[in-house]
Amino acid sequence: MAINHLKNKHNQNVPLAEDMDVDVVFSHEEILVKKEHNLQMSHMLTTALNDLPKRQREMIFLKYFDGWKYEEIAQVTGINYQSVVNHVHRGILQLRTNMVDNRFSRAGCMAFLFIIFTKLI
Repeated sequence: MAINHLKNKHNQNVPLAEDMDVDVVFSHEEILVKKEHNLQMSHMLTTALNDLPKRQREMIFLKYFDGWKYEEIAQVTGINYQSVVNHVHRGILQLRTNMVDNRFSRAGCMAFLFIIFTKLI
């Protein structure tokens, strides 16, 4: 019972006072650094995509960039469903490997790929 009380107390939100004004201001330098970082990440993703075998790259583009379902890809390409799933899966694994080899941490790479692919869907 005491543990439940502590859990409930810990999970309570603390409201900000109405008179507290929270402004986050980024310097011009911080914005430029962020843009440069995003440009580098985009370049690394493009390079990693281009390094994939043609079939994997094609399946990833159809799945994530064009938003097709696995069934649609299988039907249009004439490849069975499981092969399409395997190509996409292996392509994602290869992207992760290629990007980790190019200075990304494994967690950072997965987060970046997740953000990119979820924005595209």
